[in-house]
Amino acid sequence: MHPIVLAKPLHATSTMGCPSSKPPNPMLPWPDLLRTALALGVQPDAFWRLSVAEWRALTAAAAPLTRTDLAALIAAHPDEGMPS
Repeated sequence: MHPIVLAKPLHATSTMGCPSSKPPNPMLPWPDLLRTALALGVQPDAFWRLSVAEWRALTAAAAPLTRTDLAALIAAHPDEGMPS
């Protein structure tokens, strides 16, 4: 008689909320991406439905400022009462 081999429990192969039956790619920083989405006001269920194009459009505005962008912001919004 052969022993019965049980499959791993579902919680042992967490998909981190991903609706897919496959676990997420371990090479992608899913927790960081989800935290970024939450900081932008995107709820987890909406995050998992985003296309790559939508994600790129959302995060393009979250990119760090360049020196040129910062200089333009400072010029457009000077601190009142501060010496220049």
